[in-house]
Amino acid sequence: VFDIALTSENTFEPSTFNLKLSEPMRFRITNEASYTHTFIIRSRSIFHSIAAGDTTNSDVILPNQATTFELVCRIHEDEGMVAQLIVE
Repeated sequence: VFDIALTSENTFEPSTFNLKLSEPMRFRITNEASYTHTFIIRSRSIFHSIAAGDTTNSDVILPNQATTFELVCRIHEDEGMVAQLIVE
């Protein structure tokens, strides 16, 4: 399980994730803010809307070739709420 926090500063913590090729991965996503955030990996069709104080899990099967995915909060993307998921 890989823990991700969605913060009240409109950031992902951590902001960069380095993961291994072809591994199934479960993200545990906790919204620490007092308002809703989203967790989106567009290229993997993953979308979660997470209410203030809530936690959700997301299962992802990572690709078998090196790549980088962008994670965004649709609500706060214009404010820079973006992170990188690097698969090596």
